[in-house]
Amino acid sequence: MGFILLISLSLFGYSQYKLNQKDQVRRATYTVSSKSTLEGSQTFLRVLVFSNDKKDIENIFKILQKKEKKAGVDSLFVRFNVDNGGEIGKFIANGKIAWTATGKKQVKLEQDQPTIEYAQK
Repeated sequence: MGFILLISLSLFGYSQYKLNQKDQVRRATYTVSSKSTLEGSQTFLRVLVFSNDKKDIENIFKILQKKEKKAGVDSLFVRFNVDNGGEIGKFIANGKIAWTATGKKQVKLEQDQPTIEYAQK
């Protein structure tokens, strides 16, 4: 009897672990719905996300920063919206960062100081 209980508890624990892994992948998933380059090399992205949790938004913004900085742009402006099945949903936040003096003028921020402004609830 105790052996069956032990087996069932371990199977339950394993299934919860797998579900948690899938949920983490889903929350970190994003789609770039549009990308434009403005005023020289300022990149503007509209990003659709499944999670509106602040930590998830910050992690996605860090990923996008790394990609765009490698591309050699002056600044990055990202608008985050909820993903409604591929359609643009409710506004969540704006993220911006500047890497050069030109970028500082474009997004009106100090260099290498990322900022995320969340929507009012």
